[in-house]
Amino acid sequence: MFKNLFKRKPKDVVSDDSQMINPREIKYSKVFELELSNMEGTPVYSLTHQLSVGSEIGNIIIADPSISPRHATFFLQDEVVSLLDHGSVSGTKINGQLIEPGKNIILEESDTVLVGDLELKIKVSVVESKEEVIPPVPVENEELQLEKPPEETFDDVDPFQESQIKVLNLKKSIEKNKRPSSKLVISAPTSSANAIIRVLSVCCDFLLAYSILSIFSPFNDFRMFLEFIPDTVGELAGMKGSYLWSALTSDFPVLEEIRLFLMAVVTELLNLSSLELDFVSLVVLYAIIRFVTTLFMGVSISEFFLGMRSEGHPVWSRFGGVVRVITGFVTWPFLIFDIPAIVSRRTLKELVSFTNVIIPSTLLSILGIIFYIPLLLLFLLFSPMIQGLEFPTEVAINSQIDPGVFVPKKSPDDLPAVGGIPAPLFFETSSHLGFDLSYDPEELLLIPDFHFQGSKKRLTLKTGLVFYQKSLKENVEMEVYKTFNLKKLLGIAIKGNFFLFDKYPRIYDYVYRVDALSTSFKKEVSPKDEALFASEVIKLFSTAFSLNLMNSLDIMQEETLLIKGLIELKSSFFNLLERKEFKDISFIKMGDAIFMKLSVDGMKPYDLLIPLVMDHGKIYKISFSKKETKDLSSSLLYKSTFKKGRWPGTQKREKSETMTALEVHDLFSEPQLDAFFKQQGSAQALFGYLFETSSKVLRRGDEVEMATWKNSLGKLFHLLENLPDPKVPGEELDAKTRLVQNTRSIKEAVDTKNVSYFGLNTNP
Repeated sequence: MFKNLFKRKPKDVVSDDSQMINPREIKYSKVFELELSNMEGTPVYSLTHQLSVGSEIGNIIIADPSISPRHATFFLQDEVVSLLDHGSVSGTKINGQLIEPGKNIILEESDTVLVGDLELKIKVSVVESKEEVIPPVPVENEELQLEKPPEETFDDVDPFQESQIKVLNLKKSIEKNKRPSSKLVISAPTSSANAIIRVLSVCCDFLLAYSILSIFSPFNDFRMFLEFIPDTVGELAGMKGSYLWSALTSDFPVLEEIRLFLMAVVTELLNLSSLELDFVSLVVLYAIIRFVTTLFMGVSISEFFLGMRSEGHPVWSRFGGVVRVITGFVTWPFLIFDIPAIVSRRTLKELVSFTNVIIPSTLLSILGIIFYIPLLLLFLLFSPMIQGLEFPTEVAINSQIDPGVFVPKKSPDDLPAVGGIPAPLFFETSSHLGFDLSYDPEELLLIPDFHFQGSKKRLTLKTGLVFYQKSLKENVEMEVYKTFNLKKLLGIAIKGNFFLFDKYPRIYDYVYRVDALSTSFKKEVSPKDEALFASEVIKLFSTAFSLNLMNSLDIMQEETLLIKGLIELKSSFFNLLERKEFKDISFIKMGDAIFMKLSVDGMKPYDLLIPLVMDHGKIYKISFSKKETKDLSSSLLYKSTFKKGRWPGTQKREKSETMTALEVHDLFSEPQLDAFFKQQGSAQALFGYLFETSSKVLRRGDEVEMATWKNSLGKLFHLLENLPDPKVPGEELDAKTRLVQNTRSIKEAVDTKNVSYFGLNTNP
């Protein structure tokens, strides 16, 4: 191309002047030119005053990575050539010596200049230029006429001068027929963007897609839109969107392995343990970003900011860029097609789309790496702060631990002397509730409670426990509100967040601990370790709950840069509780455990208790009958009844002929009634509990206690009556039938207050 463009061919000269140049009107001058010696065709440029070289700005535009946007300028003054480097990246050399930027250097005619990788030489030629002859001014009525000077012939002209005249006439003819232009764009040999910048741009686009997904994922319309695209593509391909990936992985199993590997890496790096990574939505959003930004700029947004540009026609560079992106999605599993990018050559997708992605300026790429990537990482870190386009709000929490010392609010005559309570007289344990309890049966009555939830077709039995506080004549209901995996909940904030390793070492060890299959290999945790673990959990929750826009920078500086885990921990915790507003959030020590206590106000207030104990994972709901007596009743329950409890329960109760309230509660919480009725004496043990408890309630004559027990007894009888018969006929059927009949008799005796049925005096 350069050969055809710059090769000087002699042309026939048609001069406008009818006369040849007079040798005496010739004066000698030097003509300076710059020759691009290592370019194809060795193009030559005339240097008259100044000539600039650059990849974007200048008289000579060279699209080469080694040339800066405004690289250097050649000056000509009084037949002296000088050179000035404008602070280029690759520099300018004279005879192999690098010159100082911003300093004007005088050149010799024999010097060789390197502008980046472009070699330039100075060509000087001596030519004669025609003198301007001023015609004489005619004088009116002038009689005297000057003698016409004798005509001179060219016989006396020197041969060298004659040849120079011909050259000058030829030059004038060429200049006259040559189209004037101040700039001439020259393309460097075919090259393309390097693979390193390409990989960086792909990673940056994925980070941008993940940040946007993190912000807008709470919106249903946004999620539906991302699901609509693969479904539409699947319909066009003749299959549902959910089966599209399965079809691809069945033909190419390596794709599934790559997906699992990428998910593992991204999940760990981006702290996604709390939220399953929607890989399809992430890829769809990444594709949308690539398509849209390429349509507008010819390259994706990250490629643009990392200094990459699409070469060629401005319209086709955009539409062809979209073709290039589509081809890249099809061929990305076969990385062999992208190998040419390692040596900065065009890849298959660029050849197919007739496009070329180049890096015109190395400086732009360096600036992109310095500024764009850190800004993108900041956007990634702060994107959870605007999740759902809402800033996180601080949740008030009292991180001080209540020691659980009971302080009565009434006079000592109205309350039992808690400090003088004798040694516990009764011990019960519950596997379903997960604690051991020691209490004085003269001050507290435990009653199992049963009720059904759901519709008629899908009824669910819900078991609970009623604490009847005899001194206050108040009922406190207790049930397992929810069960959860404490390790997974804490892992939301800890996993992948190496900044928290030193601050929460026990939580970190607990989250990453691999439990042995056999319980005999499980490590015993000392009470001291449990207390330290609970204190770390309190600090972690306090940090997560206090996070807001104003203190986010302080928390990032003091705690961790990866605040997404803290935000996800807070969000997941309140989603688990199905409530975000609480009257009070505090911590209290009861027995050998520390609890998080979340209080809800209302006509029938309740507390949610969460023991901060490893591998426990239970949330207790403690409901109070009256708002006015809630404080006193809760204080008596937490600081007296639960004072000697153990969470989780570790002791075992010796077998007895009579069941306890907690054993009855466990029996119907995890019903295995077939096995229960098969065990000899089991039905009799349940009957013994009902008989003894009814006898005690009737003997005391407390009307509130009586009403509570009658209500529970009625529910239990209804439950037994509707139980399915045991599968094995015979004695088991008789055991159940006898139990139902005996329970009916006890219920009737309690309803009628038939104390003689229980062998009590008529005046208890």
